[in-house]
Amino acid sequence: VSVTAVAASEVNTGVANPIAQTFSINFKLYTTAENTIRGVYRWERDNGYNITVRVIGTTMYYVNTVTHELVTVKTGLHASASYYSFANADNKLFWVNSYDALSYWDANTTGSITDPDLEIMSQITYHKDRLFGVSAANKNKVMWSEAPGNPSDLAVNQQWYNAWESTSFQYVPRPYIGSPITSIQSFQDSLFIFTQDGKYVFSGYDAGSYTLRESTGFAGAVSAKSVCITKNFMYFVGKDGFWQFDGTNDKKISEPIEPLFRGLTDRSAVTVSEWRNQVRFYIQE
Repeated sequence: VSVTAVAASEVNTGVANPIAQTFSINFKLYTTAENTIRGVYRWERDNGYNITVRVIGTTMYYVNTVTHELVTVKTGLHASASYYSFANADNKLFWVNSYDALSYWDANTTGSITDPDLEIMSQITYHKDRLFGVSAANKNKVMWSEAPGNPSDLAVNQQWYNAWESTSFQYVPRPYIGSPITSIQSFQDSLFIFTQDGKYVFSGYDAGSYTLRESTGFAGAVSAKSVCITKNFMYFVGKDGFWQFDGTNDKKISEPIEPLFRGLTDRSAVTVSEWRNQVRFYIQE
């Protein structure tokens, strides 16, 4: 809405004899439909032109660094998706949301990977030259893409991150145990897999060397957004507190604020992030 200004005059006749003046105020009002931000990701690229991506409602946008306006990347995303997981590799940004197929954007065009052996995923991460993901339907199942590469003699669907095999998966720790995978994180040369009740270490480079074991520090995480990686530690929200993990041992760091933690109505809604060398826990009230 735009209102045109009308010139106003000022008359100073003293406090005892004020004269009312007629004028209008020039302003602009911008409105948008109320909607929840469902995902945000900072895509750090090799060319130094880093991009901030966010999902609002059913549309993905990036932020134009010159105009600071939102520019549409993709529309028609699934209306029921409430959480987006991102990863970048091969100069592409990949994402999943528990409903749509694994999708990507190369800063010019978007596409999706529809390998018949690839299930819809709830989370993804990049680890040791492959994409790893969590099945949305089988919540204890981790899947991975085939060995990367773009050989010219192979079709596109057999190239980088497009090829997924039906045998390339691992249940953590076994199917349907009532403690689903909540987060997968590449940390200190291993893939750490959090469940609601525990933590596991997935090591190796390929199917011939992959191993799965329980982590020494076994505290689990309540949700994907409750885990944050810094240079030397992982921080996460567990069922009974805020934790710091050094790759071997867990350390509970929430003792000074136990009343605050016990008072949380939804611990899975806590978001953990790093900002200016500080780890921050964002709590919804």
